[in-house]
Amino acid sequence: MKDAYKVTIDRLADCAYVSLSEASVARTERVNDFVNADLDASGHVVGLELLAIGANVPLSEISNKFHLTEAETKKFELALAEI
Repeated sequence: MKDAYKVTIDRLADCAYVSLSEASVARTERVNDFVNADLDASGHVVGLELLAIGANVPLSEISNKFHLTEAETKKFELALAEI
């Protein structure tokens, strides 16, 4: 499952990006002050931008708002554990 997502960390800037897809980002929605969700043209989450590495990522809220599958939620959980 590791190859199903990509984590990019910039410790100098104290930020990270978790990508689930290589789909083009059509728009970005703010989740909270430190987390943005990147969406494709169909509204599916393709990645999460963490503007602070220690940011609270409300996965249940994101999952409900953007209708993530259980598998997508699990991938985000695994990826966030690497940060």
